[in-house]
Amino acid sequence: MLARHARPLGREVVHTIVEELSALLPSVRIVQAFVDVEEPDIDTVVRLETQRGPAVVVPLLLSRGFHTETDIARAVGSVAGTRQTAPLGTHPLIAELLAARLEESLPRAGCRTTA
Repeated sequence: MLARHARPLGREVVHTIVEELSALLPSVRIVQAFVDVEEPDIDTVVRLETQRGPAVVVPLLLSRGFHTETDIARAVGSVAGTRQTAPLGTHPLIAELLAARLEESLPRAGCRTTA
């Protein structure tokens, strides 16, 4: 289960991520839930999905914060055996993706970057 914020364009992006993740893990049921004002909310999805069996919530967020420590933790804590992973965080693939995006946008000659 992917827990995330919601906006119209974000819904489309996450729908694509769910489809791609489902293709990579065909034996795993992948669903999405929202941690803000959108539906279906994380509490409802955790309650429904755990009727099928154990569930793991993967925050589709970069860091720990209110949603991971409050919204998601509350939903996960309400059903025994449900787990929550760490958010995406500083995994090396995040830095690689950011570097690729930056390189795509930089002029080819004479550009310097600073951090």
